[in-house]
Amino acid sequence: MGCCFSAEVEEIPEYSDTESIIKSKKTRYSSIINKKRKVTLLSKSGSGEKKSTACMSDQEFEALQLESSTNRFDDERINHITQLVRKKDLFLSCHQLATLMKTMAFSSQQLTLAQKLLLYVVDLQENNQEVLQCIQFYKDRMTLSEQINKQIL
Repeated sequence: MGCCFSAEVEEIPEYSDTESIIKSKKTRYSSIINKKRKVTLLSKSGSGEKKSTACMSDQEFEALQLESSTNRFDDERINHITQLVRKKDLFLSCHQLATLMKTMAFSSQQLTLAQKLLLYVVDLQENNQEVLQCIQFYKDRMTLSEQINKQIL
């Protein structure tokens, strides 16, 4: 199933250095990501062209899953997935996050993965129940639910 996310594009000041925008995304634009789920980045060419962020395509997601499956232990897989998502500036849908969480053996590891990737989920407000249903234990589910609510408010 293909996944798309259309977002309203908000105006941001132009920068000559695309890397500075990407590095400052977690700090300066965190309110856009966390509260409104609207993200705007300048194109890699630095031409000032803007694009809205969408979740990974099915092919990108399958490649991420395949690459992370080479790690034997869940902790290594969590770190690998997190590093790839951050390094490549990838975004996930709730369905994709839930799919990754289901590959983890324990509820605590599912919770850790979800916590690390919440900032990168584009449809969290609409589809967070799919992520929450992956967590077996009530306490872990409530912990994640509180964190999701903080993200979307």
